[in-house]
Amino acid sequence: MEPAQLVADCERLDSDRKNVEYQWDLIESYVMPNRGRFFTDLDSEEKAVDWRHRERFDDTAVFAAQSLAATIHSTLTNQAASWFGLKFRDPKLASKKEFAEWLQACTLHVHNIFTHSSNFHLEVSEFYHDDVGFGSASMLHEVEPGGKHKFKTCMVRECYFEESADGDVLRFYRKRKYSGLQIRDMFPDDVLPEAVLTEIEKPTGKKFTLYNCIYKNFKANPDDGSVIDKPEERQFLQKYVLGESKLQLGKTHGYYSMPVYFLRWARTAGSKWGYSQSMVVMGHILSLQELVSMTLTANELAIEPPVTATSRGVLGDIDLAARGVTYVESHDAIKEFMTGAKVEFGSMAVDQMQQVVRYAFFQDKLELRDSPAMTATEVNARMEQMQRFLGGAVIRAKSDFLDKLVERTFMEEYRGGRLPDMPEGLSLKDVDVEYVGALARLQRLDAVDSYRNWIGLIMEYAQVSPDVTDIPDFHKIIDDAGERLGVPAEARKSLSEAMDIKKAREEAQQKALEAATNKDQMGAANLAADAKNKEEGAR
Repeated sequence: MEPAQLVADCERLDSDRKNVEYQWDLIESYVMPNRGRFFTDLDSEEKAVDWRHRERFDDTAVFAAQSLAATIHSTLTNQAASWFGLKFRDPKLASKKEFAEWLQACTLHVHNIFTHSSNFHLEVSEFYHDDVGFGSASMLHEVEPGGKHKFKTCMVRECYFEESADGDVLRFYRKRKYSGLQIRDMFPDDVLPEAVLTEIEKPTGKKFTLYNCIYKNFKANPDDGSVIDKPEERQFLQKYVLGESKLQLGKTHGYYSMPVYFLRWARTAGSKWGYSQSMVVMGHILSLQELVSMTLTANELAIEPPVTATSRGVLGDIDLAARGVTYVESHDAIKEFMTGAKVEFGSMAVDQMQQVVRYAFFQDKLELRDSPAMTATEVNARMEQMQRFLGGAVIRAKSDFLDKLVERTFMEEYRGGRLPDMPEGLSLKDVDVEYVGALARLQRLDAVDSYRNWIGLIMEYAQVSPDVTDIPDFHKIIDDAGERLGVPAEARKSLSEAMDIKKAREEAQQKALEAATNKDQMGAANLAADAKNKEEGAR
C-alpha cells in the first residue's frame, strides 16, 4: 500500500462521515464532555479544549452514561474476578490432570496480564464509555519486544476503518497531529523532512499530521500459530505516513492478527458506524437543556422580580442592590411586576425529562440496592436483567471485542514462549480460547445448586427406599461440580485416578474380607477338631 494512496483513502473516509460527526458533536457537548470536538482544529491542543461547557444546563445524561459504562466494565471485565476461560475442544482432554493443570496455568498467566502487568483496565473503561456515548469505540493492542502488552483507546474523531463483508476490520486508519519533537521521539532513526527539523530547533507550536494505517495483507500465508513469519509476511501490516510530504516514517510492521478492536453499541442500517443510547435519547437531552434553562430563568424572575414604575414617580435610577435607596414621589410609584411564572410546573417537567434520560441508560434497571453488598441471588438477578435489557450490546461486545482480545493475548504469549510448556500429546489445535462472562459463570454455578438440591432430595427419599442412592453417579457429579466452582486442577484427582483408587480400595476390602472369612473358617475348624478330640478323650 503506497503512502500517497494511504493518505487519500483516509481523507476519503473522513469526508464520508460528516453526517455522523454532527451527532457525535452533540454527544460530546451534552453526554461526553471533552471526548470529541469534531469540528475543532487541534493544531493547538490546549486552546482547542473548551473547559466551560456553559451550554449544558443539566448533567443527567453525563452521569447516566458514566454509570452505564461503569456497570458494563464491572460486569464484563471485572478486575477482581476471572472473566474469561480456556477450554479444550475435546472435553475428554480435560479429564487428564496434566492437561487440566496446564490449561489453568495458562488462564492465570493471561489473566495476570490484564490485571497486573498492563494498562488494560485503565483503557477499557474509556473504551466502554465511548461505546455507550458515541456508539463506536476502538482500542489498539500492541505487544512490545519484551512481551509487555500496551492498550490504547483511540479517540473516535481520530479513527477510520474499512470493513469486510462479515463486518470485521480490514483496514484501520488513525489520523492525528503531533509536534516535531513528538515525531522525532517516535522515529529517532529516520531522516525527517526539513520542516519538521526546523520546528524541533525553533518551536512555533506547529503540528504535523501523521497517518497510521493497519491493513490486511492478502499475500500472507494462513497462520496456525506454529510459524514465526517475518514482519512483512504477516497477516496485517502497519505503516506511518507524514501527511504533508507523503513520506513513510519507520519500517513496515507486521501483526499475526488485527491489533485493533472495534466495537459498536448497535448496528445502523446503511452505515458502518454504530449508534448508541445517547443518539436514541438525544431529542430528550436537548429538550431537557432548554427546559432547565427556562426554569432557571423563571427562578430568577421569582427571586428578583421586575418592577413597574410611573414615568415621573421615580426620582433618579432604581437601585436594586442590597440596602439600595431609590427616591420616589410616593410609595405607589414603584411596585413589583408579577409575571405569573409557574416555577413548580417547570420543576415537575424537568424531573420527568430527567427520568426519561435515566431510563434510556437503564439506570433504573441496573442500579444496586441500598445495601453495601449483594447476595449471590441478587447478583444473578442483576445479570439476568442486564442480559435482557442489554442483550444485543453484551453479545456484540463478546464477539467483536472480548473473544478477539483473549485469543490475541493468548497467541502472543504462546508465540513469545511465555506460557508454561505444553504437555506431550497436546497441541495448539486442541485449545479453544473463549470469553466466559459473569452470566456464564453464574449459569455454571446454577448446575452446582441443582446437584446440591438433587442429592438432598435423594438422601431424603433414601430413608424410605435406600436403593435410590444407586441412581446418581457421585464421582461424576463431584468432579463436574469442582470444575464449575473453579477448584484448581492440582487439588482434584481425575476421574480415572479416582476410579483406580476406588478399585484398589475395593480389592483391599475384598482381600480383607476373604482373609477374615478364612480365619473364621479356620477357627471354626479348630474348634470342631478340639471338640472332637475332647469327645474321643472322654471315651
